[in-house]
Amino acid sequence: MPSREKFTIMKRIFFALAAALSLLVSCGKEKPEEDYGLFREPLLIWGASQDEVISKVGQPTEKIGNLLKYESDESLYEYYFWDNKLIESSVYLPLSVSFEDLVAFLKEKYVIREEFCHESLLYFNTKDGETKIGVNENFGDTRVIAYSKNDGDPL
Repeated sequence: MPSREKFTIMKRIFFALAAALSLLVSCGKEKPEEDYGLFREPLLIWGASQDEVISKVGQPTEKIGNLLKYESDESLYEYYFWDNKLIESSVYLPLSVSFEDLVAFLKEKYVIREEFCHESLLYFNTKDGETKIGVNENFGDTRVIAYSKNDGDPL
């Protein structure tokens, strides 16, 4: 094979490998928008049915009447329903998750509403005002983030 053909083939292989490597690196860095590293935000589609939540989140670890639970080693997610409509989602995180880091993340994403007990209990609203978020620093040896539909309370 002439050396020019070898060079062209080598060049094509090099660019194919570079493209594949670039794709692998970028895929590894991409995270869903709601995944902050500290926790993954629960599904927040108020009024969704249990079947809709299961179709989007997956099979729950446990289903108890109006409650779906998704448990892992690091966290617990709960979805509460009334008349088969999603009304609240909660995330329970271990105390090893820094409360200060958690609050910093939430302050970047949401509008602070109220603070109580030296920042151990905080309330936020989403920027569109549709969702209320309550954060409790220490609730039964966990950190709890509770999301619910805003029932008309001002920011």
